[in-house]
Amino acid sequence: MTMNPRQERFVAEYMVDLNPQAAATRAGYKKAVLGYAMLLHPEIAKAIAAKSVQIEKKLDISAEKT
Repeated sequence: MTMNPRQERFVAEYMVDLNPQAAATRAGYKKAVLGYAMLLHPEIAKAIAAKSVQIEKKLDISAEKT
């Protein structure tokens, strides 16, 4: 199953400030309440995890480095 364009936009917007309600609104969903529910969608959760790993690698962030 793949994500539709609005779901992809949600992922991109979520990565801006990690605010699911704001990301849902910016992605074009009418009800920002859907933001949290979007995080439970398997494909969206997978995409967010992958983006997080990319960012961590780019910034050289790890739990060991404090």
